[in-house]
Amino acid sequence: MKRFVLGIVIGAVATIGVQSALVGGSVAPPSGAVSAPTPTPTVPPAVALQLDAAQRALAQAKISGKAVPVTITLTEQQFTAAAAAYFPLTYVATLLDPVVHLRPGQIVLDCAATLAIMRTTATILATPLVSDGKPTVRIDSAMIGDKALPDAAREALAANMLSAIVANIPAKFVVSSIVVGQATMTVQGTANP
Repeated sequence: MKRFVLGIVIGAVATIGVQSALVGGSVAPPSGAVSAPTPTPTVPPAVALQLDAAQRALAQAKISGKAVPVTITLTEQQFTAAAAAYFPLTYVATLLDPVVHLRPGQIVLDCAATLAIMRTTATILATPLVSDGKPTVRIDSAMIGDKALPDAAREALAANMLSAIVANIPAKFVVSSIVVGQATMTVQGTANP
């Protein structure tokens, strides 16, 4: 589960914190979770450009002493490319071949799942939220095959997401909105001096 939350769902939830996490953040797996070794992920060029724009806004705010508005739009292709760096991974099942879909108000992660000798699919539905100027996420559903993950696993997933998000958002960046539309997500915020 380590890196899964960070590389996929968090990657779809917060932009600046997300991309900081993609560059080198980490998340502790829930107790009892077994994680496969994960290669050091790289940020796809299109996502790196969005990160550069956000970092430039933070630098501009610091130099000017004035708040700078920031709008970042990312596509599901960019999130899928970023997610691929974190797979395969093991948590309850081995998860492979991630595909991120952005639907109005919701992030959907689909991937292949292997349980012992059986191959099936895994789907996680999440809703991005903003709380006190920071992004967060609510796990609406987490399924492997036709079985829902237990509440404890969903709670651990949400706690790991929140921890990674909070740890990777610069203190001077305030998120005002996250809007997930069909195939795109737009994050608006302010880079403060």
